[in-house]
Order: sequence, then C-alpha cells, then structure tokens
Amino acid sequence: MPRPNQAMREEAARGLAWREEYGRGGTEVGVARARDIVNNRNLSIDTVKRMKSYFARHEVDKEGQGWSPGEDGYPSAGRVAWALWGGNPARSWANGILKQEENSMDTRAEADALVVGDYVTWDSSGGEVYGRIRRIERDGTINVPDTDFSVEGSAEDPAALIMVYREVEDGWRPSGTLVGHKFSTLSKVSARYYDDEDEDKRHIKRIEETDDEVIVVFGKSEEYQETETDIEDPALAGFKKDDEEREARPAQRVEIREAQDGTVSVEGYAAVFNEETVIGGQWREQIAPGAFTDAIGRDDVVFLINHEGLPLARSRSGTLQLSEDERGLKVRASLDMTDPDVRSIVPKMKRGDLDKMSFAFMPTRQKWDDDDEMPRRTIQEAALYDVSIVTTPAYEGTAIGLRSLERHRKEQKQSQAARRLRMKARLIK
Repeated sequence: MPRPNQAMREEAARGLAWREEYGRGGTEVGVARARDIVNNRNLSIDTVKRMKSYFARHEVDKEGQGWSPGEDGYPSAGRVAWALWGGNPARSWANGILKQEENSMDTRAEADALVVGDYVTWDSSGGEVYGRIRRIERDGTINVPDTDFSVEGSAEDPAALIMVYREVEDGWRPSGTLVGHKFSTLSKVSARYYDDEDEDKRHIKRIEETDDEVIVVFGKSEEYQETETDIEDPALAGFKKDDEEREARPAQRVEIREAQDGTVSVEGYAAVFNEETVIGGQWREQIAPGAFTDAIGRDDVVFLINHEGLPLARSRSGTLQLSEDERGLKVRASLDMTDPDVRSIVPKMKRGDLDKMSFAFMPTRQKWDDDDEMPRRTIQEAALYDVSIVTTPAYEGTAIGLRSLERHRKEQKQSQAARRLRMKARLIK
C-alpha cells in the first residue's frame, strides 16, 4: 500500500494547525485523513481513489474568498479542508498512484506465468520493488508472517508470498521482509546477480582459502534446498524475528503530560539519528535517518514496562503514535489512568524515579565500516517491537550484535577471496 510523501505530510500538518487555530474547515473525515497522512500511515488504493475524487469535487473552492495569502478570511474553510487532505502535493501523488495502478494492469502476470523461485517486480509509492517468490496460493489465503496482512489467491489471480530484495554494494540481497501480492500486480523479470563480472552464475557452495590458492566449490549445498512451500535464503540466517534476535537500546528522557480528560501523555524520542554510541566496548553504532520509515506503517508496536507484560498502549489501536522527523523516531503514548498498571507507574514517572526509555528492534538492513580500529555499524532499516519505560536502561543484545559483526567479517572475507579468484582467472587467460 502506498505511503504519503513529505510534502503531503507538511500540508496535512498545516491543515490541522489551521483548524485548531481558526476553528473552521473540513470534517471529521478530513481530520482523520490528515492524521493518517501526518503519521505516515499506508493508504489503501480505495483511500487514494477517495482522495482523487475529493480534489476533483473541491477544485472550485479555490475561487472563493480567502483561499490565497493576503485575502480577507485567509485561510478560508475550503483552504483548510484542502490542506487536511494533503493539498496540491496529495492531489498529484494520488493521480500518480492511480496511474501506476492502471499501467500495472496492462503488464499483469497471467495465472500460469509465475512459479516459486521466479523474480518479480511491482510498483509502490517509493518506486519499483524487486523480490523473489517463496510461495504461491491458487485456492486459499496467504498470511504474511509477522503482519496482520493477508492475500486471497484464486485460479484466475493467484497470490504470492515474496521476499523483498534490497540493492547493496555488491548486488541484490534478501532484506528479510516478506510481502504478499496478487499476480495481477507483478511482472516477471530476470534475476539480478550479485556481480555482473561473474559470467558463471552458479551458486557458490563453499570457498576455501589457503596461503597458496583459493578453491571455490559450485553447486547447491544440502542445507539450501528450495521447495514450493519454503525457500530458505542463506543471507537471512540469524535474522529471524524472534525474541533471541531482538536488540534493545536506551532512549532519551520522556516528558509526562496529564490532560483534562484523565489521560496521561508520554512523549519522547525512542531513537536519535546520526548519534554515535559505543555498544559494549565492541563497536560504534548509529541509526540512519529513515531507518524506521517502513516500520512505522508496518509493525504493531507496543508500549511496555521493562520490555515485558501487557501493553499500556499500542500502535494498532492508535494509543501509541510513532513518527519520524529530522531528529529521530518520535513516540507519543496515551495512557489510561483507569488501568491499574498505569496508575502504579505514573507517580513514579512524575517524581523522576522512572524517567528512562528503551526501544526493542531488529535490524533488517545494516552496514559495517571497518576503516577505523573499532568497527562502526549503521542501522539502515529496522523492525520495531516495543518502546518501554525502564528502571535501568541497558545496552542489551550485545551478543546478537557481535554475531552480526562476525557474519559481516566472514562475508567480507569470502567476497575478497572471490575477487582474488576472478583476478587470478583473468591473469591466467
């Protein structure tokens, strides 16, 4: 599903501010749409169609008094409502999304055109996406793992479970993200290999390096057998979404605000971009801007105490709101004072006894830099699990990060060995 762009989010935020200040413009539907846009939520195709219809109907509002700056009554009710729906950027965006949808139907894959293991592309709001089919359902439902999303397949338009691939320095690799699509949205493409100079596209089973030579063994290993129901990608080893692979990091202090309706609001930044931290004395770490863009619209994040127990707030219910700005990942949780767990911690938070936060995540795309004496890890994309009020924030998950570092060093050694082998082969020729 497509996600709003930055210009739309800015315009919708302007509309909400205007409506609060002037008390006019738009309806509750428009306000709800603005909040979805500001919070960077995925918008369904049906919603995009309603947006296009709205802009077409209300184009005439631009002729009214108070539409433009400097006119009496600016911003008019019509101008406020237009902004709530994302304004001119949203109108162009919606038209473009629906045009992509229309064009994709012209190149749709036929019901018998794809099989497990095929590489495909499809369109999203961020452009073309590339991946590999792991499962096909022609008479039933595919439930996408770790999400609430499902795709219904039929004989006329089968459903596919697809591993998304990301482009890295040496080619394309599995990202760890699974998505579901119908054949009608997919186009079959050729595989995008890791190294264009490698004319032999066979799978490298093993690389053995000695002081005198590098031995490369081709062919599929016994551990890498593809079936129609389950394809395991070696690059994903150790990156499964379970408790053992989650990492936790301290976050900054939080602010506590109590509203007149009895709710308590907790606000703060769970993560700050481009701020370097030393983890366990083993490596430096920073989080890249945009690392949580996909997670905000995808992951069901909960607000906990010490990363455990029942949730006090949740993104799926709207009581936990996540957003990104130039500083980092912003968190706003609305807590219910009728909840005994909330009543037990709020006084401690107000006194400052509980004023620390921590967030749990799993990196789905990362980069290691070995140029300095201490390695640096940059978290480029991550899945989110929870944001917690904690008694003593700790740099948990150090062992997990170390395993990731060792995998990186091993892959780097294999990559260097393969390059030396190619150079040796060219010299022999």
